[in-house]
Amino acid sequence: MACKLKFNGQRLPFIWNVSSKVGDSGSCANTFTDVELVSFLLDFTFSKRATSTAGLSRLNIDGRFDVSTAYCIYNFQVSRVEQIALCKNSKVDGIISPARLFDPAKWTIAHLNEILYNADKTGFMELDKNMRLSPQLRLELSKG
Repeated sequence: MACKLKFNGQRLPFIWNVSSKVGDSGSCANTFTDVELVSFLLDFTFSKRATSTAGLSRLNIDGRFDVSTAYCIYNFQVSRVEQIALCKNSKVDGIISPARLFDPAKWTIAHLNEILYNADKTGFMELDKNMRLSPQLRLELSKG
């Protein structure tokens, strides 16, 4: 269940967080709303950056984990490998884990949130009202 994770005294007032791992591994639950949130954040990020997704069109924001989502997670982590290297607990593994504190160098989900916040503060703050998201995800996000 995706959720809003609040932080005090950080660069962001909160992040939109996943409840369990999303990625191409047997250890990843890939729950519907977690995958939908990750897909939305990745799609936004790649639509706003010069980082190539090797000709992929926009991601489907449908809650289903597929090869395009897996590729974009891995591609995003590789594109920020220098930042990841600054934090010894982080690695390029193709998995987005739930953040436990705000640290974009450690948590991929926090970095994706930071990109959305910096590019579109209103869109970030009102993500739980975004009509591109399913009613189920909007409801989960609004509970925070």
